[in-house]
Amino acid sequence: MNTHISKYSIAVLPFVNMSSEKDNEYFSDGITEEILNSLCKLNGLHVTARTSSFAFKNQKLDVREIGKKLNVAYILEGSIRKHGDSVRITAQLVKAIDGYHLWSNTWDKELKNIFIVQDEIASDIAGKIKTGLKNSSNQVVQQIENSQTIDLYLKACYLTKSWNQKETYEAIDLFNQVLELSPDNAKAYIGLADSYTLLGTIGQMSMGEASKYIGENILKAYQLDPSIAEIYIAFAKKSFWYEWDVNKTLDNLNKALELKPSNSEALYFKGMVYATYGKFEEALDYLYQSQRLNPLSEQVNYFIGTVYFFMEDYEKAVEYQEKNIKINPRFHGQYRSRIVSLCMDKRFDEAWDALRNYPEIIPDRGYAVKAMSGFYYACKGEKNKAEEIAEFLEGVVVNGQTSDNYGMLFLVYIYLTLNYKEQAIRIMEFGLKIRSMYFLFLYVDPIWKVLTEEPRYINAIKQFNYASQEKETDEKYKKSSLTMKLSHEIAKNLDLVIKEKQLFLNPQLTLSDLGEAIDISIHDISQVLNESIGKNFYEYINSFRLDHFIKLYEDPKYKQFTLLSIAFESGFNSKTTFNTFFKKNLSKSPSEYFKN
Repeated sequence: MNTHISKYSIAVLPFVNMSSEKDNEYFSDGITEEILNSLCKLNGLHVTARTSSFAFKNQKLDVREIGKKLNVAYILEGSIRKHGDSVRITAQLVKAIDGYHLWSNTWDKELKNIFIVQDEIASDIAGKIKTGLKNSSNQVVQQIENSQTIDLYLKACYLTKSWNQKETYEAIDLFNQVLELSPDNAKAYIGLADSYTLLGTIGQMSMGEASKYIGENILKAYQLDPSIAEIYIAFAKKSFWYEWDVNKTLDNLNKALELKPSNSEALYFKGMVYATYGKFEEALDYLYQSQRLNPLSEQVNYFIGTVYFFMEDYEKAVEYQEKNIKINPRFHGQYRSRIVSLCMDKRFDEAWDALRNYPEIIPDRGYAVKAMSGFYYACKGEKNKAEEIAEFLEGVVVNGQTSDNYGMLFLVYIYLTLNYKEQAIRIMEFGLKIRSMYFLFLYVDPIWKVLTEEPRYINAIKQFNYASQEKETDEKYKKSSLTMKLSHEIAKNLDLVIKEKQLFLNPQLTLSDLGEAIDISIHDISQVLNESIGKNFYEYINSFRLDHFIKLYEDPKYKQFTLLSIAFESGFNSKTTFNTFFKKNLSKSPSEYFKN
């Protein structure tokens, strides 16, 4: 996990419910999240995501320990007391390093004015942490005419956090009740869109039906208030999962990040989108930014491991999946990915052990183990056993007996590993027809490589809108207002700062880290790199890593180290990145270069 702590970072712990009614937990959690969302709109402030900050709910840990676990400089904590239509909110800001109290305040409000407080708190905190922190959204928070809708809305939001089919339908009912009382509540429409997105992606509603409901609700939200970042995240989910349009997805995510720069979900999603067409360094950059804001998110850490799998760095992929199992042992995707990575790395004893110990808590455990066992046998060359399981999966998947489409994925994996291309292409085309979500990654998944020259595979790739992959060169750059002279001056000093602080040794270094190191915005640092240095972020930082690698290689202390271990010691985050960058700059692979 990244140990760098940004001096402009904060975590909002769940505010304590001081109401007499203990079932008001949804209310205190909901208001805490609203405060967190207001802080996310401040440009230059890193705000820990709800998933990670709420992991400490009801845990009596010292704020200094929480600060270390979340890699933040500040902690905001407080309490909420609701009585009838009156609410009292108390908040205090604490320095995470030593527990020193910087600021505290109390607000007494009528329920209808509750959402106005969140921006007041954010404004006060901005002044305490850093001057010049500005709200990136023009959204104006107004009082709620019908206070009953606040209760209904917060209850619905509370239910959506369960990721449970039954409670998702209950949330949909509550969001609809909100809209009956307050038809102009844009956030309720967003809640409905998110609920239908979940039902569609987990297979509890057909993709076509879910897409229809998502589109209708998010369009209504947009017409009511286009300044809400979550609208564009919902648009992005629809264009990615349902329409498979990468460019439209990136456009919406960029808009969401303009309105809420510290949104870990948008950053994670953007990393995932870049990974679909092989932009792995960019993908890891956004995923690392998201991980910093949400270090305890099983989804973010899981997908970092997935990117390493795409890069064929199976050892690193397994390392991430094993870390992730410790974060949340109930998240089943990481078990599947770990077993596949172990098989691809030919670590068959470990893979078989993982299959035998597949958790009982996972839904459809028997079916999942059988599907993965087929892939295991195919990789080991036990053709008859693999074919037997493939035949079973054909009946289950093609006849639609299961809503979990990873069975379809493993059927293709088995056929590809056995080199049964025709069968694999047949299932691929079926999966594309029904929009099976795992097939979004067929362009970069290394198991699909055997089909690279097949015309039907090439035609399938065209279904994804990758037309202008380089279009983002660069939204950030265009927004910068640096003069050319100042840009050149910053460029002269940047090398010195990087070498002096050895920033390049951090394998999870991001563009925002670089900007913070010299106290300029991410937009300005982009301009300096593009205009005055003439390199993108990855080329620039990797050049320092390469120089450092060569120095270490020539140091007698490192004679017993492998080339790859020296590369990791120099800050490279994967063997693929190291080998590619080395060959690009020195015209030979590392082993060829040093052999000569």
